[in-house]
Amino acid sequence: MKIAVTGGAAESFCRNIYKDTDNRKKLLDRYPKSFFDLYMQEKEEGNVPLFAVDFECAKDGGVFAALWRLLKRNHLGGNFSQRAIPISQQAVEICEFFGIDPYRAESENCYVLLCEEECPGITVIGTTEKGPAIRRTDGESIAYLRRPEPLPEKS
Repeated sequence: MKIAVTGGAAESFCRNIYKDTDNRKKLLDRYPKSFFDLYMQEKEEGNVPLFAVDFECAKDGGVFAALWRLLKRNHLGGNFSQRAIPISQQAVEICEFFGIDPYRAESENCYVLLCEEECPGITVIGTTEKGPAIRRTDGESIAYLRRPEPLPEKS
C-alpha cells in the first residue's frame, strides 16, 4: 500500500504560535510581515479521501507520531521520504526559530493515510511492507523512525 499525507506538517502549531502576540513580535523582528501575510490567510485543510484504507490525524505528536501509530495499528512497517512530507516554508522557519521539530509538532489538519495503488491529488511519501521497521530513506543513510514519546497528561 501507499503511505500518503494530506494537509501540511506543523501548520496548526505554527498558526497558534503566530497568533500569540509575544511570539509574533519575535518573528516579525526577524522576518518581514509580508512573509506571513499569505500564510495566515485561510488555507485548504487536509482531508481524508474516501479511498483511504485507514488514516491517522497528526494532531497529537505530529506527522511522525501519526505515521508510527497508523503503521503499528495495521501491523506494518514501511519506507518513507521525509522530504516528500508537505510543509510550508513559513512552518519550517517558525519551527526552526523556536527550536521545534516540525514533523513532531501538532498538525491538527494533517492526516497520514494508507491507500491502495491510486492516490489521486494526494502526496505519497512512501510504501508499506511486512515487518516492524519504519525506514526513512531520503538521507545519507537509512534511518529508522523510533516510537514517539508519550504526550504529557492533560490536567
